[in-house]
Amino acid sequence: MYLRDGTVLNGVVLPRPGVGDPNVVVLKLDNGYNVGIHVSNIERVEVLRHVESKGAVSIPIGQFVSGALTGLPRVRLVATGGTIMSKVDYRTGAVYPSFSLEDLYAMYPEIKGVADIEMLNLMAIFSEDMTPRRWSEIAEAAYKAFIDGVSGVVVLHGTDTMHYTAAALSFAIRNPAGPITLVGSQRSSDRPSSDAFENMLAAVLIAARAPFAGSFVVMHASTNDGLIAVHRGTRVRKMHTSRRDTFVSINDKPMAYVDINKFEIKINNSNYQGRA
Repeated sequence: MYLRDGTVLNGVVLPRPGVGDPNVVVLKLDNGYNVGIHVSNIERVEVLRHVESKGAVSIPIGQFVSGALTGLPRVRLVATGGTIMSKVDYRTGAVYPSFSLEDLYAMYPEIKGVADIEMLNLMAIFSEDMTPRRWSEIAEAAYKAFIDGVSGVVVLHGTDTMHYTAAALSFAIRNPAGPITLVGSQRSSDRPSSDAFENMLAAVLIAARAPFAGSFVVMHASTNDGLIAVHRGTRVRKMHTSRRDTFVSINDKPMAYVDINKFEIKINNSNYQGRA
């Protein structure tokens, strides 16, 4: 791409976003950064080659899959939407929703040593479209998972209304056999500052190993990496649009913290219901 000021840029032209200035072309450079160039600043464009994106393959909505049993605690992932299971296509730089065992282990390889994973692609909606009927569907999926004998359930959820769903699940399922952890990411996996990896790993750790049961939100404890907070579903609220530590326990202490580097759960609140 040759600009009017003499600059020459090489990269991949990304698909036009749904929002923003329609006269801006977004180019992914070789260094991984995206730049936007207004068409009025472009002198000419030379096409070197065409790159096609294959996107990502996901388990169909409503389908359930499980991996090999290794003797580790069984944890069932229930997908509802959100960016935490998004995969970067490095040929185009675009981020696609992806939900498959292969992609899960590719993005979060440490999970293999924590639990035997089962996956249910329950729905794929924005969290702002979550309704009480959807809460009932999630609650039923979690209840059936415990009937099947899993150690815990991880619900993948968009962050905007995650605290509402966490509260709803707290009242919908009486005395669950183990933890139901709701987890998401404030920043998608194509960003260096993404919180997806640590949040997901902590959620699986809690589902597999925590001594308590109930509904919880599992997200960053601070803007730094390394420590993840576990908030009681009836005492948590989202407090900021983009901060990684946006979720805060209200009038209560976080139930626990997860030290990601040590794979260690630190109980912070002795007032909890134990596993069944």
